[in-house]
Amino acid sequence: SSLNLKIANLRGLDLVESNLNKADLEEADLKGERLRGADLKEANLVNTDLRRADLRVVDLRGANLKGTNLRGADLTNSILNENQVKYLEEKYNLKGVNIYLDQTKETISYEEYCNRRNTL
Repeated sequence: SSLNLKIANLRGLDLVESNLNKADLEEADLKGERLRGADLKEANLVNTDLRRADLRVVDLRGANLKGTNLRGADLTNSILNENQVKYLEEKYNLKGVNIYLDQTKETISYEEYCNRRNTL
């Protein structure tokens, strides 16, 4: 955790279930990489290329996703927080993603999150 991998080309690595908590991955090339089950909590992913990456079951809570390219990435069962959803849902389909709610300390599906938000 807390690794400095800024601008690194990490293509070809198997990062399944890696601990990348608080890692600096700004502008890193992770296009098409396998990160399934990785811990990316609070990671700096500014301008990181995650196109077509396997991000299933990845914990992204608190990660800085500004400018991150998630086109074609598989985010099934990954975990985002509400601020990230507000930023990403305009550009990406978040179906299958889980949302962590700070206020209630629970994790719910994106679909349930949308239903609750629409009833307020």
